[in-house]
Amino acid sequence: MSFQPISLRSLWGAILILALAAIPSTYLGAQEDAPAEEGPAEPDWTFDLGLSYLATTGNSDTSSGGLKAAATKDWGARDLEVGAFFLRAEDDNETTVERYGAGITGARALNERWSVTAGWAGVKDRFSGIDLRSVLSVGVKWMTVDSQRWTLDSLASLTWTSEEFEGNIPSDDYLGALLGVNSVWKISPAADLSTKVTYFPNFDQSEDYRFEGDLALTTKISASWALALGYQVRYDNLPVPGFEKTDTATTASLVLKLPGVAAQ
Repeated sequence: MSFQPISLRSLWGAILILALAAIPSTYLGAQEDAPAEEGPAEPDWTFDLGLSYLATTGNSDTSSGGLKAAATKDWGARDLEVGAFFLRAEDDNETTVERYGAGITGARALNERWSVTAGWAGVKDRFSGIDLRSVLSVGVKWMTVDSQRWTLDSLASLTWTSEEFEGNIPSDDYLGALLGVNSVWKISPAADLSTKVTYFPNFDQSEDYRFEGDLALTTKISASWALALGYQVRYDNLPVPGFEKTDTATTASLVLKLPGVAAQ
């Protein structure tokens, strides 16, 4: 099915609402939570940019490229994260992979362990038959483990999913959920191993569930640069007709970590 402009306006409208709702409250919160005593200012935002590229000629003519960016703003009890990614590959001048998307998530801490979250994520993957999949979510996050060597948090959210498909397949909207676990283990002062597991049930049709798993090893090679090796598996129990249930991707990328700016 061709992409409908009205759906695009609705998605960007949702992003704008989330941004406008988060920014004023977080700004006010920063004023309320400002420390009484002067001290060393801590960075309140981070920015990561990952780039990957591979090209071969001769017996094979292939190329692939990827980009992943993420920015996080921290206002103490509140934070906002914005991210985007792009992945494309060609084989003998024929596109074989084309997947890209973006997302925004805001969180408000209730105490040291619990916080409420809201967000939006959208993805386009024509080689899986997805013209556009949009997911709005509202839920809670629990910081299960928070130590210097290991952090583990769990996320439970209600979701509203809108899907537009390639070809003459009707679009679909449904209420569902997002259940996730995120973990970061500091192997050494220069290396981290992160895992992310997410399950997406569909309340309208129990057989239409999805699963995503990510594993990444990141090693610092300088103050600003790091090497990241990643593996992702995506499973759709009811894929678009004519497409496989399981997709995997293995990536190697160079990551630029820009220094944070101290909070004012």
